[in-house]
Amino acid sequence: MLVLDDFVYIFNKHAEQVYKGHDDGMIWTHKFYKDNIYDQKTYNRLLENYNFHVDLVQDLMLELTRAANNICDQVRIFIMPNYRLKEGALLVTYGPIGWTLSFKTIRVEYTDKEKQFKLYPYPAIEEFKCIRTSRDHSFGSGSSIE
Repeated sequence: MLVLDDFVYIFNKHAEQVYKGHDDGMIWTHKFYKDNIYDQKTYNRLLENYNFHVDLVQDLMLELTRAANNICDQVRIFIMPNYRLKEGALLVTYGPIGWTLSFKTIRVEYTDKEKQFKLYPYPAIEEFKCIRTSRDHSFGSGSSIE
């Protein structure tokens, strides 16, 4: 699945494993804007790059969820009409948000127009960067920080 390949490729550009205690730890985005920075201009540029990268990773995760919900829809249409009816759609929870440190759970899906004539409406990474704000929910915008 193309969106999964793109997610893994983009995420791994700045991923690091962090060990906490005796477990295997977590993998998250390395805060590369903090690495050996000696001037404010470089720090600000790297911080913009970091924020763009994190937003793109989050948008790709939303796209993965949309794709999974679309696959569930296709299974219900063509194979098993009651597939995941009890469980419902796959959801995404994100946060903490702002000063309230709250979390939000959303349901993301392709629109009928986005699904029209395509089984997989994900267009590949470069086009996705340009159209992600047209989806039902997004975190970032643009194809680069410029």
